[in-house]
Amino acid sequence: MNTREFNKKLAPEARTKISTLHQFKKLHKDNIDSTKLEKVVTQIDRVEYTNHDVSAVFEDGQIVNASFLGSFSKCKVNVHRLTSHGSVWDNKCIHKNGRLQLKVKGCKVYLEEFIAICMSIHEKQLPMSLKGWTAHTMDASGSKHMATKLGLSTNFRPDNIEWCLQPDVAYHELIAEEIKKAAGDAYKFSANDETLKQIYQTKGKNELAEYCEKNLEKVDNEEFESLLVRNNDCFGMDEDELY
Repeated sequence: MNTREFNKKLAPEARTKISTLHQFKKLHKDNIDSTKLEKVVTQIDRVEYTNHDVSAVFEDGQIVNASFLGSFSKCKVNVHRLTSHGSVWDNKCIHKNGRLQLKVKGCKVYLEEFIAICMSIHEKQLPMSLKGWTAHTMDASGSKHMATKLGLSTNFRPDNIEWCLQPDVAYHELIAEEIKKAAGDAYKFSANDETLKQIYQTKGKNELAEYCEKNLEKVDNEEFESLLVRNNDCFGMDEDELY
């Protein structure tokens, strides 16, 4: 979630200044040009972080908690919600693109975006402006559709989430699908890996698979599944208790 490192990968015109929560509030609290999401962030008093979840504590006392280790594989289609051991201790739904959304202070926000905001506040590296930005899972598991295609569990741990520009999410998913076909495995990679983009656009499957095997981190789904099982008790809730 290191915003400074991510900025280095972007073209100068796409980079954003970095702020603390206090600086962000000062800029956006009374700014009529700020987005709805930016206004929501100004209402956060502090962020509480553990190894398995993160919570945004709002100025009015409301707490929104998100678990990194929730399993979001089972869908209640009739109500467009996910059941989970963990997940978010609040209302949630699936967007048509398959990504999990929360409704926070009347604003819809993707789960990985919420975690990215909280972690950036925790690390004092919050983008000064959120316009045009979003966050995504680097192994492309943040979308239920993509997780199914790639044979992965959804993984919302901070080390699997990065900031990116909004158009890059769909392109990242296209590359993830092609990597799966070419290499036979899913890999974790940045939406701003320009070398990988070039290979995807101009080279064949063999070159793509070779690059992944030499330079990228293969997704170990079995290890993550075992992590879910080991940490299941810490959430204190069962699937049937969520709704």
